[in-house]
Amino acid sequence: MSYRASAETLDWQAAVDQARKNNSQLTSARESYEAARLRSNGGYAPFLPKLAGNLSYSRGNTGTARAGGELVTGTDQIRDSYAATIDFDQNLFNGYSDAAALREAKANEAQQKANLDSTRAQVSFDLKSAFSGMKYAQDTTTLADAIVERRRDNMRLVELRFEGGRENKGSVLLSKAALTQAHYEALQARQNLRLAGRELARILGQEGNENLNIRGKVPLSSFNDEPDLRALALDTPAYRQALAQTELADARLGKARARFFPTLDLSGSIGRLDDRFFPENERWSVGLNIRIPLLRGGADYFASRSAARDLSAANAQQTGTAHEALVTLEESRNNLLLAIKKIEVDSDFLKAAEVRAEIARNRYNTGLLTFEDWDLIENDLIQRQKAVLQSERDRVVAEGSWEKALGKGVIE
Repeated sequence: MSYRASAETLDWQAAVDQARKNNSQLTSARESYEAARLRSNGGYAPFLPKLAGNLSYSRGNTGTARAGGELVTGTDQIRDSYAATIDFDQNLFNGYSDAAALREAKANEAQQKANLDSTRAQVSFDLKSAFSGMKYAQDTTTLADAIVERRRDNMRLVELRFEGGRENKGSVLLSKAALTQAHYEALQARQNLRLAGRELARILGQEGNENLNIRGKVPLSSFNDEPDLRALALDTPAYRQALAQTELADARLGKARARFFPTLDLSGSIGRLDDRFFPENERWSVGLNIRIPLLRGGADYFASRSAARDLSAANAQQTGTAHEALVTLEESRNNLLLAIKKIEVDSDFLKAAEVRAEIARNRYNTGLLTFEDWDLIENDLIQRQKAVLQSERDRVVAEGSWEKALGKGVIE
């Protein structure tokens, strides 16, 4: 059957490419990481010297002078002053504050990188869920139409037997009700198909585009290995975010404690000074400046104590996150293994139901099977067909959930 003939048709790889390029969550996380990376690179600036070129001009009087209490005339003169200098500043010691600030910037970068990986995994999971949901909706619509035809054929067969006096009126009414229900389920499937298309469009960054169609399936992987879940838990984005938060708290504690230390700066200047342009009189200076904090009303003390408590809280959170990540990995992997097995079970039941339905139809048509028994077998076949479609969708979602727990996915 054809779905919305004018719709844009995407295969799996095309959907991945569009999500990588257009998904708003992924774009936001990527830009946030780039901003943090640039701030981290800027964290080395305080360790480097600063040079500045200055060119200045001023005009004013030289002031007056007194000799023996008498004003000396001619001393109040207007003069021009020109200066051209190159100034140099280098911090020699800043109480470890600059080193702590660099560690803080690096921790922020690591945190944003973990957030980006987490977002990639989430978008990958959303895409797999939406794509498989769209495939499920399309297949369900096709199956619903086939069920309508099957129920119509069944009703005609029952009516013929009723007209021949070999079936009762109740069986005819039940067959009609089954056909009405099949029409209802077909309508519901089409509505679900429209909603699935909107959800997929949202993930692809095509909000408002209702003309989407897909072909093919999501590629699946085999899972026969026994991974080291504890090692994998320590590499998940959730744990790396918690680890970065601990490093961030430790860096902030270092910054708070740095306020108790003195600072030492080296400065210098070389240039020319004169009362005309371009100045010709050479001038230079070199100096050291040491600043020793004495009293700030206890602010530094309390800031340091507060930062120490933040670090303790971050350490506790890191430990808890490691345990949570391990539990999530175990749960998602178990669900994936069960989903893989569930497809095998439902497929075997469907094969059996198809054979039974074919035999039952022939037996009912020849009068060797009652309507009640035949109807049960027909209903079982339909339920098995639906179950296989749902199991195939759940298999894809379970794999996506496992990848999300790992912090992996199809988004590079």
